[in-house]
This record gives sequence, C-alpha cells and structure tokens, in this order.
Amino acid sequence: MTLSTTEHKMAFDWMQNHSSEPLETLGIIRVTGEDARDFLHSQLTQDIKTLPKNETKLAAYCSAKGRMYGIFQVFAVEDAVYLITTRSLIEPIVKRLRMFVLRAKVIFTDASADFIMIGQTGLSHINAAGQLTVLDHAIYLGLLPAQIEQTSVPRQLVVLPKNAQAPCATISQTDWNWFTVRAAQPSLAPETYEAFVPQMLNLERIGGVNFKKGCYPGQEIVARSHYLGKLKRRMHTAQLVFDAPQAAQNAALKIGMDVFSSNDNTQAAGQIVAFAHSPMQANVVDILFEINLGFLENAAVLCVPQVQAAWRAQSLPYSLTDDA
Repeated sequence: MTLSTTEHKMAFDWMQNHSSEPLETLGIIRVTGEDARDFLHSQLTQDIKTLPKNETKLAAYCSAKGRMYGIFQVFAVEDAVYLITTRSLIEPIVKRLRMFVLRAKVIFTDASADFIMIGQTGLSHINAAGQLTVLDHAIYLGLLPAQIEQTSVPRQLVVLPKNAQAPCATISQTDWNWFTVRAAQPSLAPETYEAFVPQMLNLERIGGVNFKKGCYPGQEIVARSHYLGKLKRRMHTAQLVFDAPQAAQNAALKIGMDVFSSNDNTQAAGQIVAFAHSPMQANVVDILFEINLGFLENAAVLCVPQVQAAWRAQSLPYSLTDDA
C-alpha cells in the first residue's frame, strides 16, 4: 500500500494536531559542578568540553569493552549539561557514572520530574538537526530528520519546565516513536543494555562518536573498529507488513527479539532495536534491526519467526559510507 500525495498530507496533518501528550519514555539527567564538562568528556564518545551553547549532539556511554550503556541527546544550558535518554535506563547509568567521580566536583541528578518533553515535526519552523534555541524558558532541540516516502521531515524535541504550557502542533508518544524509527536514530532499552558497540547502531554515521576527542571507556575498541577493520554488523530498517490492521496491532513484537536470515536459519542473524506502528499504514510496523552483514548477502530473506508478516526492506535515511 502506497499513499497518494493527498493521503500523505492528510495523515501528516492529523499527526501534527492529534495530541500534546509528553514523551514519557524519555528522561533527562542534569550534570552540574565545576568539573561537569571535563568529567563527561572523559566518559562519553562526544566532545563535551567544547559543546557550543547553540548545538545539541548525540553521545554514548560505553563499557571498557565498547558496549553501550546509554545513548544520549546532549546539550548545555548555563552551567549545566543535560543528557536525554531512555527513562528506564537512567538509574543504572547514573549509578555507574557516580562510581567514577572520585574527587571530581560533579553532581548527577535525575531531573525527569522537573521537565516535560514533547515532540514536533513538520516542514517549517523546526530547528535543523543539531541546532538548539531557547525561547521563553523552552529549549528546542533539532534532531535527525525522518524519511517519509521521499520526503525528509524535520524533527524537534522541546524541553520545558514541568508546569509550562506546551506549544501547539505536537505529536503523541506513539507517533514520535514512529518518526524516530523513520529517522533511523537508535536508542537502547533494558533488553539491549550493553549489547552493542556504537558502530553496530550506526552511531558514528549520525554524529554520535568523535574520533579526535581522546580517551573514554571503550575508546580503543571503538577506534579500532573504525580505523582498522571492516565492520561486520550494522543497523538497518525494514517494514513488517501484516494481512490486516488488527494483526499488526496484536503482533507480539519485543525489543531484542531475534531476526533470522534464509542464509542460515539455525542461528539468529541479528535482533530488533526498535519498532513503531505506522500511523499512515495501519497494517505496517516499521522496525530498526541490528544484523551481521553476512546474513544479508545473496538476496537473503529476513524474518522474525514469531511474527506472521511479510518483510519489506527499507533504505536508511543516511549513508553508511563516506563515498555514497
């Protein structure tokens, strides 16, 4: 099923005005203290020392083996640095970061209860990816655009004090999840905590790894994968097409669920990273999945065995190579 231009616009307009609910799956860590930037710089994959006040960037926090504990949307306002991430992962992430503070003057606070976060999408009046603006106590963060059919649709996250009035033209949590999947921006969940190195989820292709910033936990492994070896695992996107809308709604999909390939059905080829029901095609679920690239060769057919749906490969909205 392909939507006409008119149907596409009608669906998009509906999403823009359907809901103003906060994005409850996201949480925010506030990092303060005179050593906050230096400490985060030594722990994350991003250059935090020189993070400009008008920019927001992606970053990851890795184990010594390069496996990610968290993926953050990072920004700084006044004397604090903020890390937006999956709310259910904040407690273990903060607990681990505090283990390495030692004598550094830095304080970590789960500030999720102090803010509301809402999503906006559109073709105008949205910050470009990486751009930050502050207006009337609201912080506007430009994120990676979503790819909807052949159109690049900007996305913006708005961070507000808890009791502030949300702006109009915001979208629901369900639709925000879908736009995030369509942007191929990865996230972690408890099921995938410490499961991937950054390159497995394409994080270095979307600005989440700075290879010039110096040491951080796992830096040697992340750098070696980048400079010395051909990557064997990557994240891709696809659609699961069901026979009927009700079948799509009832599908028992879970993050971390195994993906199999016709190249070898005796072992899992990869796993689901994220999924979201399409608000424009009721029988479709869009997914992000990480996979061993060898299992994609020779026109392999992929599937999730527990789900009765046709697999339809999709193109990423960004390139995985510098020469593409």
